[in-house]
Amino acid sequence: MIPDLVLDPSGEQSKLIGLDSVQKGVQGLDCGAVAPELIAKFYENEFDKLGGEFQFGTEAKALQLDAKSKLGLPGEPYLWQEKVLRGVDTNHGNISADRLLLAAGCRTPFLLDPVGIDCHVKAKKHQIFQLRGNQLDRLMNTNQFNEQNTIPFTILPKGVHFRPARSEKTLWVSTAEGIGTPFSFEEEPFAEESFYTYNIHPILSEHFPCFANLRPINSWAGLYDINSIDSTPIIDRVSNCIIAAGLSGSGIMKADAVGRMAAAVYDGREEATLFGDKKISTSRLGLTNRSVEKEKFVI
Repeated sequence: MIPDLVLDPSGEQSKLIGLDSVQKGVQGLDCGAVAPELIAKFYENEFDKLGGEFQFGTEAKALQLDAKSKLGLPGEPYLWQEKVLRGVDTNHGNISADRLLLAAGCRTPFLLDPVGIDCHVKAKKHQIFQLRGNQLDRLMNTNQFNEQNTIPFTILPKGVHFRPARSEKTLWVSTAEGIGTPFSFEEEPFAEESFYTYNIHPILSEHFPCFANLRPINSWAGLYDINSIDSTPIIDRVSNCIIAAGLSGSGIMKADAVGRMAAAVYDGREEATLFGDKKISTSRLGLTNRSVEKEKFVI
């Protein structure tokens, strides 16, 4: 069903990489692709209907930590005082609030570390490369999988994966990044073609020789806010601040559930109602009484 796929790569490069034979394939029938900008626009419109106010181009620089019951002494708050977050300092001035919802992705620890809150979130770069060529036409026009008559999002052994962009006649290629990829924050992350050359292309070309002579025509890089405990979102209240972070690269897929959980925590409810009327304890994704399995399917 998949043209050009080599199930049993046996060349010297395959042996060097340690590629095994592909024994079977699994297709997810209830799957698809989403347009992130349309989802973001939807939430923007819904928030606007609720009377929400947007401040684009505004950088949250620091949280304002204060004593709940101020004594008017210099250097407050002291360690023995009960503390509260009064708001946030931005590049456009201070914003005060009775309660804060912090959903700052990989920038979350930069705001929480200075006030002594460990959110277990670290930044890790993820890179995507765009490929185009006539030799990919057979993949782009593969039948039997879907109504679009194209190859579906495909995940190969060792985490290399690609998805078609039919309107562009291209394939977007990436790989899972584990040990060997540093946790580090970059203000403007960029994709490195050498990463494609030495980490993605050898596996891709062994399973699909049609990729052998292709180089990227475009690339993109961004940061995952990795939850270093179990790669599952962290949603909890610390003092008067609600934290929603650590989505580990699946933020769009989990945004609806994370929003419902954060709303339940905000309201002080013990349970959140997810899509399909499914119930979940709000403590299960918290920092203190966490009870969730480790996410094993992170790409």
